[in-house]
Amino acid sequence: MMTNTNETLDIMKNTFYDTFTNNTFFKAIISLICGVFIYLFAGLYAAMGIAAALLIIDFMLGTLIGWKTHTFSSRACGRGIWKLFAYFISIFVVRMLEILILGQSSTFWFNAFLIYVGSTEGVSILENLAILGVQIPKPFMDFIKKQSKYKTKVKRIYKRKNG
Repeated sequence: MMTNTNETLDIMKNTFYDTFTNNTFFKAIISLICGVFIYLFAGLYAAMGIAAALLIIDFMLGTLIGWKTHTFSSRACGRGIWKLFAYFISIFVVRMLEILILGQSSTFWFNAFLIYVGSTEGVSILENLAILGVQIPKPFMDFIKKQSKYKTKVKRIYKRKNG
């Protein structure tokens, strides 16, 4: 009986693989998507990579805080995933509008938006590290304490944790 199940899985795997590797239409769609991405973002990979890394690190730290403080919820995790998705769509739209209005060679607004995303996520990462107990240098901690989001986040976590 076990062999029959394994054979079925092998057939399904091979059928799936064959469908996508032998399908010219599927290959054309993937090539088109990759081509559009390269056209829109050629030469801008470093800035996008940094912004993407900051977004992902912030999401992972938020998840770690939820796990460590026993306040993790699928709803909060879902909001984090939607936030990531919204940022990536926003980056894509800003770049498309910039190409449409100013042309391929302009990157001013795209870079300005990435700086905004990077600074926002950088502050959020520092907030999350402070909540986790990492020692943050005093000038950064003073800046974070001025942000109402930090105070609200800490109060919400400890209220959930301590009842």
